[in-house]
Amino acid sequence: MFRNTFILLFLTLSSLSFNSTLIAAEAYVSDEIGVTLRSGPTNRYRVIGSLRAGTPIEVLQTDTANKTSQVRIKGGKKTGWIKTEFVSNKKTVLAQYQEAIQNNNRLEQQATNLNQQLSDKNTITAQNEQLQLKVSELENQVDQLSQQADLQKSRFRKDVFYSGAITVLISMLIAWFITRTIYSRRQRSGWR
Repeated sequence: MFRNTFILLFLTLSSLSFNSTLIAAEAYVSDEIGVTLRSGPTNRYRVIGSLRAGTPIEVLQTDTANKTSQVRIKGGKKTGWIKTEFVSNKKTVLAQYQEAIQNNNRLEQQATNLNQQLSDKNTITAQNEQLQLKVSELENQVDQLSQQADLQKSRFRKDVFYSGAITVLISMLIAWFITRTIYSRRQRSGWR
């Protein structure tokens, strides 16, 4: 008798397993307002929570006899059963809207970063132009100072030349004057 009960239990469980299909797929709760999450595949099981429309879920298995699916909230540990009609392979309007908002925020951040980079580049370009003008002005000043230094060198050379020439001329005059004075004293004194 124990053996017959065991065989009957085995046949019952195996018939249930044929009605249940194991799946591990990404899905979403359909566009309904929300669905009831139960602890088992039929309405006789207790309610353990609810899922909002658009909630990403993973389908763990499907019970075709009861038209329910065992699901797990994506990224979570909580599992339960919902009606298969509320499982959708397509992202819901809400999920698409949330993705669009995230993409919009990301694009706005990129635009802000690009505007900041452009502003920085414009600032750097303006600073570069100002520095180039200063470099040009400094190069002009260097050229002017170089010309002034060359002019002063030539003036110094001329001044040295003229000073030397005047010194030689004065020396010659002094020598002539001394010679003349000595010569005239000799003539007066009678020395020759």
